[in-house]
Amino acid sequence: MRVVGVILVLLGMANLAVLVLIDIDDLISPIAVIVRYSLMAIAGVGFILLKKWCIFIYLGSLAINWINYYTVYDVQGSSGPLWLSIPIPVGIVVLSIFAWSSLR
Repeated sequence: MRVVGVILVLLGMANLAVLVLIDIDDLISPIAVIVRYSLMAIAGVGFILLKKWCIFIYLGSLAINWINYYTVYDVQGSSGPLWLSIPIPVGIVVLSIFAWSSLR
């Protein structure tokens, strides 16, 4: 679980750091990007600390991502087939279910 947390924190922080390097005006919704990757990093910290709340943050961030995809981005900008975005989140959720008893 901690490895998942480290990966989520690194991905979230790296994507937030890139916001400093790019022109914010090129983004459709900078707030959506900031919320998405902030929640990813927060969930990662929870996974590192082995807390149960991290799963709810992670699931909430997934829900926000899909809502944003259909409302803010109007189903545009997918860099690949959408079905490829499903296995990793499902794997993290399944792993969380199996590790639920070891989380505090």
